[in-house]
Amino acid sequence: VKTLVAAHIAVGKLEDAKLAVKDVLAQFKTSGNKAGQAAMLLASGELSCADKDAEKALSLVPEIKALIPGAGGKSNELEAAMLNLQVSANLLKGAPSDAMNAAREMRALAQKNSDKEAEANAWHAIASVY
Repeated sequence: VKTLVAAHIAVGKLEDAKLAVKDVLAQFKTSGNKAGQAAMLLASGELSCADKDAEKALSLVPEIKALIPGAGGKSNELEAAMLNLQVSANLLKGAPSDAMNAAREMRALAQKNSDKEAEANAWHAIASVY
């Protein structure tokens, strides 16, 4: 679904992507799949950013954060993606200080987990704030 969302964003078909995400989110809620729910909420946040609605993207963060503990092995990846969403949404909103705080949290999480790829992504997020 993530690839589908990216493709829809690229061709400007946000409404189609929103419908797909909504449908898959409903399936994950029915099955109780916390990681899937968090991933779909993250996709929804990305779509909100693509739609220039930073507030809507940021409003999803508490719900995503609540799902992460039940996401099992995907929790670190989802937490990093949530922080990256916060960076993007805060930059869109014109709040570089909040964006930098989220980017630094990304870096700290990556270092704590000894995840070099995630750390590189965090450095990229930090650079994007400048």
